[in-house]
Amino acid sequence: FEDLQYCTNWFRKKLKAFHFFDTNIPIKKCLDKYLDELKNVRFDLIILGVGPDGHTASLFPNSRALTEKKKPALHTTTRQFAVKNRLTVTFPVILGSKKILVLLQGKEKKQIIHELISSHKSYRQFPAKKLLNHKDVTIHYSLLS
Repeated sequence: FEDLQYCTNWFRKKLKAFHFFDTNIPIKKCLDKYLDELKNVRFDLIILGVGPDGHTASLFPNSRALTEKKKPALHTTTRQFAVKNRLTVTFPVILGSKKILVLLQGKEKKQIIHELISSHKSYRQFPAKKLLNHKDVTIHYSLLS
């Protein structure tokens, strides 16, 4: 955790604003702290990835979190991945940012790009599709792992 503390301090000194979930404290306290920090915040940039099931920002397929309109952040859970308990910002916060950057890396992400751009799945089936509704989204893809 020393590296995390170093990085956090560095970002806070160098950047005008840097928001993150403080996972060193219990989930409920962490979420409350983040919700308080997010009051009246509009992000300039949100950087995301896309999981093999199409989730982004811990917003998983067919979850109730996909339709949340009032809360800017939530506690979500998954059985599919090693980290079961997650904290995430919701789509109103993500789509309200000035810019979205999606980073994808590795051969296995080639299918993800195809699903994202070409499939007829809804955002409820493939949540990352909702990112395409943003006016300024950039996708960077690298084959290198």
